[in-house]
Amino acid sequence: MNCNRKSFIMPELNKPVKLETLSMRVVAKYIQESCTYLESQKSENNHVITSSEEILRDKIERQVENTPGPILEILLVEVIHKQITEIVSRRTSKGLIEALHVLLRPCLKSVDLGRMFSRLPRNITAPCEVLLPMKLMHMSYLSELDLLSRCTDEILSTLSRCCPFLKKLNISYSDLVTDAGLRYLCGLSDEQEKETDGTCCGCKKINSLGLEKLWETTVEGVRAIVEGLPELQFMRYDQIGEIFFRKLNETYPSHSVTKIPKKCEEYRLAYFDQTYNVFTPSDDLIDYITECCPHVCMLKLYAPDSFLPSFKSWKKVENFALEIDGACGPGLINYFESVGSNLVVINISFDSLESKHLKALGKYCPKVKELTLMGTEMNENEALKNENYFTELEVFNMSIWDDEGITGALLLFFLSSSKGLKKLNLSASVIFLNDNYFNFQILGKYPLSKLEELCIQGNPRVPLTMKTARLILRVCPSMRKLSLSRWRVTEKSIRLLQKEMKLSNYDITII
Repeated sequence: MNCNRKSFIMPELNKPVKLETLSMRVVAKYIQESCTYLESQKSENNHVITSSEEILRDKIERQVENTPGPILEILLVEVIHKQITEIVSRRTSKGLIEALHVLLRPCLKSVDLGRMFSRLPRNITAPCEVLLPMKLMHMSYLSELDLLSRCTDEILSTLSRCCPFLKKLNISYSDLVTDAGLRYLCGLSDEQEKETDGTCCGCKKINSLGLEKLWETTVEGVRAIVEGLPELQFMRYDQIGEIFFRKLNETYPSHSVTKIPKKCEEYRLAYFDQTYNVFTPSDDLIDYITECCPHVCMLKLYAPDSFLPSFKSWKKVENFALEIDGACGPGLINYFESVGSNLVVINISFDSLESKHLKALGKYCPKVKELTLMGTEMNENEALKNENYFTELEVFNMSIWDDEGITGALLLFFLSSSKGLKKLNLSASVIFLNDNYFNFQILGKYPLSKLEELCIQGNPRVPLTMKTARLILRVCPSMRKLSLSRWRVTEKSIRLLQKEMKLSNYDITII
């Protein structure tokens, strides 16, 4: 049916901001401005604090002291956000240290400083790295901490002594963390402990740990983490396979399937990632890993197609990410046939995928809700027919770099049964995708009534115009984000549409 005959339902209107949210913003602004003022005055007066400034600081301290922990955690995020905006716009970091000094309280259970550290240069965050250990030593109830890109061994040492209930920690991209720091988390110290430091007990309750791109650590250091944290389930580290390869070689030097015990030391790891280099494990190593890690439900690999059937012994896998080394052949089809019925999230990077792989994906993976396909080309060497595939699909991302791009038949293969699709991100050459095709072949036959985000990019530009943009806004009431930057639409037209949506108070972002 032609979309023009349908009743038009525009996106939802913006809802009024909750009083609670407004109150948080006002208090956060007051704290941020007060801390900036105090730090500025201190700098101008050679670090001498006047009586009026002391009164202001005491007032802020009392207010924060009487604020419940959960509210203080929200305030911390809000104040840091405002502080970053101030730093970026005015090129001044005054107020940052004072704000952290005031807000990092013993009652906090969750602290997220990753967003701040990852966006600011080291010369600004260096004083924070000095302050943090002094504040963390009093935060014994801390259970979640994000220090993305700026953690140090000293901070990890403090955590190991003072934060026994820590469960979630992210220290990825931190170039000052070494193996010694990782061992602190396990309760292992290379230094002679001082009585004033306290005992290095470690953080044995950690179940989620981010260790990506720690350039000063080694596989052996991370191995100590795997062996020393009994509750660990999710560890973001791209050489987990290498850890177990070394364990197997040390435990069973002349290992064979018959010599490996039926019951190996079992770990609670649910996330397995070996993407640092091409993973070509022997059958013995696969058997050993699956015995040691029977709870894996998230699998991320960089492997040749021929090795994929080896991983089908993990029957609980729901989240599967694969970078295929070389040509894609029958191995991927075999894997989908064995494990596909459980897969909910699939992410595949490839050089070339053929029609038979796409058919196997649709046939053997009926539960997939999030699908990402990234590669050089799609080889449509067979006709594609959607036999009620992808009925559960909610998120579809596809990026194809070949100049020939994709065909309309390929796009409809994924969309024709995806009635619950919420997010569609497509980056490819789509010369066929003009206003008429989108109207009659897509929206006319397969209404995307639940679509919330749409981003279609192409080189050359996608032959869609403002006509389609307005049609989408009328027939997709759930739309929250629409990207037009790579369409045949002028910047002026985009700005006018943005203004129109804002004046009409629609809850949608146009970019």
